[in-house]
Amino acid sequence: MALQNILNLEKIGKITRQNGYQDLLNSIATDIRTKHRRRIQRQNELESTRHTLSQLEEKAEFLKEQLAQYETVIDQNKKTMQTNKGYHHLQSFTTNYRTKKTPLPFTKQYFHVRDLQRSGRMPRFGSYKYSATRLVEKGILVGVQHGRHSEKLHLTISSDDVGVFLMEMTSSQYNEDVQTGSEEIKLEDLLQLQYLSLL
Repeated sequence: MALQNILNLEKIGKITRQNGYQDLLNSIATDIRTKHRRRIQRQNELESTRHTLSQLEEKAEFLKEQLAQYETVIDQNKKTMQTNKGYHHLQSFTTNYRTKKTPLPFTKQYFHVRDLQRSGRMPRFGSYKYSATRLVEKGILVGVQHGRHSEKLHLTISSDDVGVFLMEMTSSQYNEDVQTGSEEIKLEDLLQLQYLSLL
């Protein structure tokens, strides 16, 4: 088998019989000389890998505990808000917020709230309208496809149920807002995204 392997190496030009296969002997001698050093190197790499794995397991356990705590707090808050006391407290807070935080006259938010109130479609927990351009400038949106038209795109965030947010994208066309997409997002989904970003 050894002779067959030597002939195979000779065929691909790795060694030659013209120098008595000296290249093969040199490689074997190098392996023998460096065997101990390479064994120590492999041991060090193995220890480093084990240490890193141990740290990752500890971090994963810590994050699991934090996630469990977050879920417990969320469940408790939901139960509180679903009770009559919690609901009335939230409703009272929302009413006070609306009366004290009246949008400035003749702003985009002012006309948005006015139109919703006139049509009787005002969500219980408010509705807020922002231009895509402003959200990009604030770093909330990463970017907008076809950015040259971003000033005509608007994002509306509203909530009519506890822990549920409706996001609607509209485009201004001929002085009218045309809805181009919508998505309903739950609070626990947002927190799950935040948890994944920490990982």
